[in-house]
Amino acid sequence: MRTQLKVGDIVVFFSFTNIPPDCREVLYRLAAVATVEQKLDHRAASSDARLNRSKYINTLIRCANRRWKYDESDRREQARHANWFWRIADQQRLSEERFKQLYSSVYESGGFTDAEVATGAAPLAGNYILFSHSQDETFVAPVPPDVAIAVKGQHEKWFHEQLEALTVKWAKKCGKRDYLRTTGQGHVHPPIHFKLGNDEAKNWRFKLIAALKEAAVPGSHQPIKVHKKRAPRSGGGCAS
Repeated sequence: MRTQLKVGDIVVFFSFTNIPPDCREVLYRLAAVATVEQKLDHRAASSDARLNRSKYINTLIRCANRRWKYDESDRREQARHANWFWRIADQQRLSEERFKQLYSSVYESGGFTDAEVATGAAPLAGNYILFSHSQDETFVAPVPPDVAIAVKGQHEKWFHEQLEALTVKWAKKCGKRDYLRTTGQGHVHPPIHFKLGNDEAKNWRFKLIAALKEAAVPGSHQPIKVHKKRAPRSGGGCAS
């Protein structure tokens, strides 16, 4: 999904939690609305002043002697990635096998230089997404509101009508699906993409952030009782 995002895109984040004791039900919360400000490649985790104060996982590279070298020394050997460059590169719609053939020199040398990135000899993708800090473009809910519940194998049932109208129902108006959870197996939460004109997108974002701010206050919205009756068993847990 990150490679498909463009600067200016608006992203809505939902979380989901399996509900004990049997984990057949799943609770959904609306966590954030964020606007893409910039896309950065993996070098930014250690070279960009906005990011290098924090520690990130899966960076896969580190700078040493003016080269970016493959480094997964923070992982046990069995968890390391032989296709490390494929994971951080602009894949150009190539198959992984063809990609590895074209950029075999990067794998053989175990790294690349900034000059090779600039010339395209080591094409990196903007996999690090930097979201806007502007209050009218991004809002992260301090208390993400409960918005829907689902039984595994079924679409979710919403109980927050306003946020439903501003998310999945809005997507339906744009010709997309009107539910978060699919009924299949495996990847049951594929992202929903839809396009709006510039002014329409700004208006939609304004309404959605306002509604989320209102809902993200403790006690401002009482969800259906079914998940409130649930309580984790001692020592119990759910597989995701």
